[in-house]
Amino acid sequence: MESENLTPYLTTETATLLEAARVIRGNYARTAVVVDDFETRKVLGVISEGDILEASLQGVDVHTPITEFVNHSFTYLHEADETAAQQRFAQHGFGLIPVVDDQMQLQHVYTMLRSFRKSMGIE
Repeated sequence: MESENLTPYLTTETATLLEAARVIRGNYARTAVVVDDFETRKVLGVISEGDILEASLQGVDVHTPITEFVNHSFTYLHEADETAAQQRFAQHGFGLIPVVDDQMQLQHVYTMLRSFRKSMGIE
């Protein structure tokens, strides 16, 4: 698999809700992958725009760290498999599915938008 820039999909647990929202706005995947740090990219969970909206509706300040809003039970793949990713997009409506190795280090990211564009021959 060719190397790709995964930075637009990444945030850390120390990020604030506002910082995570900016990552999500920039990647068009409705979700950010939460990693321990940007170098090792060990995946700790995901945070979605829905998680941030829910926090906002509860009156949580946007400068609050995302720690308690990270979803640690998330769908991921251990191998890059476009078909498996597309099936999960269709079944669950995920915006993003990370691909991790056995140490949970991020290897690749599938997004619903990129998958759709590819299936339409746009990409």
